[in-house]
Amino acid sequence: MKCCGVAVFVFLILIPAHDPLLADSPWQWQYPPHLHGNPLFDVDVYQSTDYAMAVGDFSTVLYSTDLGANWSVTTNAAGLDVTLRAVCIIDDITGLTVGDDGTILIITSGGAIISEQISGTTENLLDVIFTDPNTGCAVGAGGTILGTTDGGANWIPQTSGTGSELNGVHFVDVNTGWVVGSGGLILHTIDSGTHWNPQISGTSNRLEAVHFRNDSMGVAVGWNRTVLQTTNGGTDWFVPALPTWGGETVDLLDVETTDYDYIFIIGNFEDYGDRHTYFLRSHNFGTSWSFDTEPSHMYGLGMQSNRNGIAVGEVGMVRTTSDYGSTWPVVEDPPSDYTMKGLDFWGINHGAAVASTDDLWGFNGSTLLLTTDGGETWNKNSMNERMFDVVYADEMTLYGAGHGPHVMDDGAYVWRSQDGGAHWSVIWGCGFPPVPHPPCIYELYSVDFGTATRGIAVGSDGGILRIRGGLANT
Repeated sequence: MKCCGVAVFVFLILIPAHDPLLADSPWQWQYPPHLHGNPLFDVDVYQSTDYAMAVGDFSTVLYSTDLGANWSVTTNAAGLDVTLRAVCIIDDITGLTVGDDGTILIITSGGAIISEQISGTTENLLDVIFTDPNTGCAVGAGGTILGTTDGGANWIPQTSGTGSELNGVHFVDVNTGWVVGSGGLILHTIDSGTHWNPQISGTSNRLEAVHFRNDSMGVAVGWNRTVLQTTNGGTDWFVPALPTWGGETVDLLDVETTDYDYIFIIGNFEDYGDRHTYFLRSHNFGTSWSFDTEPSHMYGLGMQSNRNGIAVGEVGMVRTTSDYGSTWPVVEDPPSDYTMKGLDFWGINHGAAVASTDDLWGFNGSTLLLTTDGGETWNKNSMNERMFDVVYADEMTLYGAGHGPHVMDDGAYVWRSQDGGAHWSVIWGCGFPPVPHPPCIYELYSVDFGTATRGIAVGSDGGILRIRGGLANT
């Protein structure tokens, strides 16, 4: 959150309707239900309740009343398809979001009522903050700074003295605030933005976000692992002693400070093509630090307290923490290192899909998704083995094909369910105890049925398995 207050999972429906190139497509996004696949760039958490709002691509607005466990989703809010960059919850029913092309939207009634406001600029707006329900500030490209004193109904330009991109803003009261931007720029005001004065940051790196605990203690973060701290309101900025992170180039994107001297920072890096997020934290205002990494890229951070927070990112991913930032599990299952492997329907209502990990050396199993209402709702079943494909033989009989639970001691498996996918039994397995004895198949990748009793599964090394009347043989 910039405001006050990959191996990634491939989703079931591969062509979301919000794709501007496929706007007239009959395809609709179905699972996970609250994400819609749109990248999310910012999240804010209301401090006195469990309300949260998140925003992102295609004018996507998410609203939660339970600290991110469940979300309601609005895409193309106010009929727009711009990228929304930042959000701030103003009170317990109202939020405000800013984005590209000078977009400003008021969000009320839990995200259900959204109205567009006149910003007076076409520059991209990148961050916004409110210090009370009336007083707010938004910043963006071209040195843009806008102020409001009537809850966002009217916005007045302020003189920044720069044409640089301004990426982050934070106020501790109606008068005192800071802005950060490209080239290590830091601006400071003590009169509600009537005058903005530069501060010496000591870096030329792009600064992305700034957050102050009070009028003295603040943190700014940016590209190439940049972390700056101040204990005197920005008169002096210094680089804290950070932990050894390895050799990756890390761009830090968001920062939050909370009571009791906690600092939370997120940043992204790539390691040989794999995308990761750093979650960096300090419990003593930068004297010492700890960190964790998770797959995927996260862009926005919002902390309700030292303990609870939300991060949002690519493909609409939401992570939450309830243990002071020590862990950040993904809200939805399967986790982000799973990929949708197989899908089949019987008629228009009964469907099954299977998601499995690509980590052949791990011991993760599969998650089976089942629907009986054409995909409006999906129920999840977990299994230890890795299923790579699933097919209906009739309305209640399904077959699955894949690999056993362990890399070194199991080969291909075929499973059957006779109750619509609720329970499964192995009808064929090619175990390796301890070495394979031919004929054997290491993995089965696809299975299909021509009739209710006759099917074929195919897999590694040209392996073909025949399934007849519930029995299988090579």
